[in-house]
Amino acid sequence: MDGQGLAFQEHPISWEGIDVLNAHVAVLDVAGRVIDVNNSWRRFGRQNHADSDYIGMNYLDVCRAAAAGGDRRAARAGKGLDALLAGRAEHFSMAYTCAARTFRMRARTISHPAGRVMVAHEDLTALLIARRDRKRAEVGLESARSEHAATVADVYEELGQSLAAISLGALALDRAGADGSALTTIRLAVDEARRELKLLRYKTRPARRGGQGDV
Repeated sequence: MDGQGLAFQEHPISWEGIDVLNAHVAVLDVAGRVIDVNNSWRRFGRQNHADSDYIGMNYLDVCRAAAAGGDRRAARAGKGLDALLAGRAEHFSMAYTCAARTFRMRARTISHPAGRVMVAHEDLTALLIARRDRKRAEVGLESARSEHAATVADVYEELGQSLAAISLGALALDRAGADGSALTTIRLAVDEARRELKLLRYKTRPARRGGQGDV
């Protein structure tokens, strides 16, 4: 996912730079204690009535306590952060849900005299909703196209049968000695109508997978 919230994963940043990140960021020391957080972290905490900004608390201890209560997400997060703090890994990422919202937690080791790991939480809810709505719109559009094509196909068959009946009638008139110029006019009109029907059906066929229509 692009955006400022993930910039720290691609390029080293100064500690002071965490306040420009959109993600909720915390910096952990070698023991896993929170030693700094950014404004987004504090703002999110206030919006959700957090007791504090968690500075001074041990992030791993919080994860372990939640894991002991049966929270598998906390257990996974604690395991990933433990690997970072122990130097067994450099990156860690996981998605999780909280209060009907979807977040992604990303963490990485940093080079700093006091800080060891930087943790960022991003709210992906709006992005996922937008993707879901777009998918629904695409499905709805494709359904409408298919229904339209089916209607045109029905009309094509009905008119085709009518034109066939007219052609048979013209043939019968010809055999009965009817006026030749009138029969020619009928045949030309029938042929032209058939060509227009074929063109209409071709234009309204649903596109094949991959975005290419019939050729």
